[in-house]
Amino acid sequence: MTPGLIACKAPRPPEGSVREAATLFAAVCARCHGPTGHADVPESRAVGAKDLTREEVRRMSDAALAHQIRVGGGRMPGFGDVLGDREIAALVGYLRTLIPAFQGSKDTRRFSGK
Repeated sequence: MTPGLIACKAPRPPEGSVREAATLFAAVCARCHGPTGHADVPESRAVGAKDLTREEVRRMSDAALAHQIRVGGGRMPGFGDVLGDREIAALVGYLRTLIPAFQGSKDTRRFSGK
């Protein structure tokens, strides 16, 4: 685990923010990761974007995902200068909805507000 991630806990998005998070994902993330997060658009291949539905993403903690969005890593730029904590938390929750293992689960990381 990267040092400092334990203290970087993403706040929970409020109930009902799925639509807003989907809109935010479309505006900020889909250009590189594709509309479904599968990194299956031409830009994905050009920049080497990751498929956000893969097992390695599922295993990442909310804090690690929030950190990745905030500061970037590899070829991905950070978005901490344009996105607030609530927006980043909403994106983390939305990413969980793209991962097959979380679809239909009772996992509390999916917009439960808990």
